[in-house]
Order: sequence, then C-alpha cells, then structure tokens
Amino acid sequence: MWLDNGPHGLPTHDAWLTLGLNANAMSSKKFVKSAKYKTYVRYATAYDNRLFQRIKTVDDPKIDIGKMHPAEVEAHIRIWATTERPDWYVQKLLGLESKSRAELAASKEYQHFLKMKSS
Repeated sequence: MWLDNGPHGLPTHDAWLTLGLNANAMSSKKFVKSAKYKTYVRYATAYDNRLFQRIKTVDDPKIDIGKMHPAEVEAHIRIWATTERPDWYVQKLLGLESKSRAELAASKEYQHFLKMKSS
C-alpha cells in the first residue's frame, strides 16, 4: 500500500510518523519487539530494496537523517548491514559519496554501518 504512494513510495520517515513510533515511550528491547516497529522495519526494508534496484534511475536517493529519530536511523543502519548493502550505496544515501576518508571517518552513521556489517 505505502509502496504505491507517489513515484517512489511513502518516504520511510513519513511511515515512521504515520505509525506513531516514539522510541522514548518504551525501553529499547520492548521498542524493537513492538508490532509497530516490526511493521516499520518490514516497510523500510521493502522501500530500500526497491530503491537499491532503481538506484541508477533515481535522481536523489539521499535520506534526511537530520529529521529522523535516532531509533529510525538505527533501523536503517541495521537494514543496510543485514541486507549487505555495498559501501557506495550507503555513502550515497547518507550524502557521503564524494567525501574524503577523513569525512567518512567522522560520520557516526557510516562508521556504525561498517561496524555492524563486519560483525
């Protein structure tokens, strides 16, 4: 349903808001086991799969992590690590594709992805 919303589907942050997810309301373990969070992860994974398949035709696939809740950013990083997305793809989505090694090393999100990917 949400994947049919607009040309690329409902942005994942909008799905987060629509589901009314608020990680501050629950303990971390309880939050990631909640039905709403699991629904979000299923949708965000499907959205990311579609985006990954169409990456060369999508003009600007970056995600705006600045407006995301930290738990939402964590969900994306987990999805990228578990689906074994290539580094270039994650760099592109985080807006890091033309950054120096020092800038990549300074990105908390990218470094967290690399750490999760290697474990």
